[in-house]
Amino acid sequence: MMLKRLTVITCLFLAAAFTVAELTTANDASQPTPDQKPPTPQQSFSMDARDVPVLMYHHLDEHPNTSGAITPEQFEAQLQWLDQMGYRSINPDQLVDSIESGDTFSRPKVLMTFDDGYRSTLTHALPLLETYGFEATLFIYTERIQDTPGHLSADELLVMQSRGITIASHAVSHADLPALLTKEGLPAVQHELNHSREILESLMKTEVTHLAFPYGAYCPDVINAARDAGFNGLFAITRNRDCQDDTIVQRIPVLRETTLDEFRTLLSPSGKTGS
Repeated sequence: MMLKRLTVITCLFLAAAFTVAELTTANDASQPTPDQKPPTPQQSFSMDARDVPVLMYHHLDEHPNTSGAITPEQFEAQLQWLDQMGYRSINPDQLVDSIESGDTFSRPKVLMTFDDGYRSTLTHALPLLETYGFEATLFIYTERIQDTPGHLSADELLVMQSRGITIASHAVSHADLPALLTKEGLPAVQHELNHSREILESLMKTEVTHLAFPYGAYCPDVINAARDAGFNGLFAITRNRDCQDDTIVQRIPVLRETTLDEFRTLLSPSGKTGS
C-alpha cells in the first residue's frame, strides 16, 4: 500500500515539473532576444504630409469672453491628449517641404499655429508647449507690434523665436485681402504682403516665407501677389469654392466651444475643416 502511494506521488510530481518546464519555455520564447526589439504601434503607422492637422488658435484666457479664446486648462488637456497619442509637432518649413516632396510620416504629426500675436501665447501657451515638448508658429500682423496692450512686443517676439517658435506673417493690418483688392486695387494688397514680410524679417533677422490669409480669405490674384512677395507657405481656414488651389494649407480652428471629444474628432481625417 505504501509503495502504491509513493508511486502516485512521484507521478504527480513529475507531471507538475514537466508543466512548469513547458510554461517557462513558452514564456522565454515570447521574450525578445538581445537582437530583437519588441514591436511598437508606430511601426505600421503612416501619415501623408497633406493629412497633417494644422491647428489654429488665437488667445488663451482664464475667463474667455470670445469664441476664439480658450482656457489654459483646455489647451493643456489637448496637449496631453496629443502627447498620449504619440503626436509630435513640426514647423511650416517641414510641412511645406514634405507636401512638395510627397513625403509620409511614420508617426503622427501636428502643426500648431497662433494668430494675431496675443501676449498670452508667451505667458500661457509657451510654458505648456515646452512642458509637453511641442513647438508652434505665430502668424503676426505687424501693425500690432508697437507695444500694444495685450499683444507681443518686438522684444517678446524675439524671446519666442529664441525658444523655438516660428514667426510668420498675417499681413500688415489684418485686412480682408480680396475685399481690399476690390476696393483699393492690387498695389494695396502688395503693400500688405511685402511690407509685413519686410518688417518681420528686419525684426527677426531671419527669412519669413509663410503667410496666413487674414480671415482665411483669398482669391487667385491674392495668391499670385503672395507668391510674388516671397511666401511659399500659404495658410487659410476653409477652402474657397470659387478658387480651387490645392497648394493652400487648410487649418482647423480650435474654439472656446471645442470639447476634448470634438478636438479628437477634428484631428481625424474626416473631421478636418475643408476636407
